[in-house]
Amino acid sequence: MPDAQRILHNTPLAPQQQPQHSQMPDAERIVYGTPLGSVLQQQQQQQQQEEEAFAEDAYQEGRVEEEYAEEICSRTEGDPEVDEQRLHLLEASLQHVAQLGWSAAALAAGAADVGLSPSSAGLLARGEAELVEYFNARCNHDLEERLRAMESELGSMKTTEKVRTGVKLRLEMNAPYINSWAQALSLQARPDSAARALQQRMDIADIIWHAAGDKSTDFNWYTKRTLLLGVYSATELYMLTDSSPGFADTWAALDRRLADVLQLGRAVRGVASLAEEAGSLLAQLAGGLNPQRGGGGRSSGPSI
Repeated sequence: MPDAQRILHNTPLAPQQQPQHSQMPDAERIVYGTPLGSVLQQQQQQQQQEEEAFAEDAYQEGRVEEEYAEEICSRTEGDPEVDEQRLHLLEASLQHVAQLGWSAAALAAGAADVGLSPSSAGLLARGEAELVEYFNARCNHDLEERLRAMESELGSMKTTEKVRTGVKLRLEMNAPYINSWAQALSLQARPDSAARALQQRMDIADIIWHAAGDKSTDFNWYTKRTLLLGVYSATELYMLTDSSPGFADTWAALDRRLADVLQLGRAVRGVASLAEEAGSLLAQLAGGLNPQRGGGGRSSGPSI
């Protein structure tokens, strides 16, 4: 049953719920048999028609809004027109984050700036989380460009200094939004956004290591990026509560984290070297005890 009919069916004025003359008490049957009863019936019919019209209008209005939402959701990111609108909306909304945070209010303000209706936020399937992702993507692109422009300067630095420069540059891009960055982190932690957030963080590590001259293609590729991701995330969290001028305490914390990683790397290399030497020694001992080994092997016992 359509919604309009269902609404009317449940109202006191629905036709099937009007009292039948055969079921009316005597007093009511007398009234309905008079001119006054005819007037009452006309009033009831008129009221019923008005409610039918109201219910139908409400039903149609709801359908229009539903169809519009379905149309917005059915659009894909591959649609150039939608992509352009989304880009304008994100860029405009970003200008309001400092004041309104990573919120629906910032998206609504951005929509107003570019002449879109508040409902245009439906262009962003995950709402404010996509605003954070847009900011991160833009910053990662800027980081890559800035490190590429510093290629000659980075060439005279040690690897740890190159990594520190990259991490510091990227975190400084968060500084204008530091008061609401905890909100951004919580949006990135949502189940529908966590995978994208992790990928963007891995992109940061990849960009920095590439600028540092890393050309590893083995398991070290993953190890270096995972360690750097830990350094970046720990420093980022420290930055949230840092009130020192120019985030001086944050950069000191970054130096400590890098020193820890460097010490860990040396320990891992030391363990690997010891394991290699031990393996070589065991191989030599095993060869020396092998009676089939040529040369001066140990005697298996007195000759008889």
